[in-house]
Amino acid sequence: MIDLETHKKLMAKWPGRIYATPERVGPRLRHLEGLLPMLKDKVVLELGANAGIHALEICQWADHYIGIEPDADYREQFMHTFFDHESFDEMWVLWPTLKEYDHALHYQPDALVACVMFYLLSDEELELLAKHIMPRVDTVIIQERVAHRERKGNTTNGLHTPKAIRKWLKRQGFSAATYFDKTGKIFEVVGHK
Repeated sequence: MIDLETHKKLMAKWPGRIYATPERVGPRLRHLEGLLPMLKDKVVLELGANAGIHALEICQWADHYIGIEPDADYREQFMHTFFDHESFDEMWVLWPTLKEYDHALHYQPDALVACVMFYLLSDEELELLAKHIMPRVDTVIIQERVAHRERKGNTTNGLHTPKAIRKWLKRQGFSAATYFDKTGKIFEVVGHK
């Protein structure tokens, strides 16, 4: 896992607002770390690539990495992160939207990762996932924060609870289980076909 000193050096190069601070990302990354071996030799599509901190860990296991990040500042931060990690040069690609990626289909993903952003997908994006990507995917890891309310303030689709995410995955042909961190504040829904 990325060490604190490296993380802070990367942050010093990132333009714009910074979401991926060690305090915010570190606990989620530590909880996700035990699931990453499931991505060994996979072509991984990550929704919400942000500054690329999760991507660095995914790339240690995956065969190829495809990131989707709609925010221009975060895409630029991602580029700075990966320019500092040349060993992954030939294995990653970053797209601004699922729609743009869907039209290109450079690699065929067989794994999907989404860290604290699945609830933000629009109906159109969920339809693209269901029709074009999920039929090829056999492994899913969706990480979210626990929302102690019926609906997160900025949710667009209601997919912010373990139950709602498992139900959506079941409709895509997956069996799924939920894993909580020891604080009960972070969970992953892991799905397999």
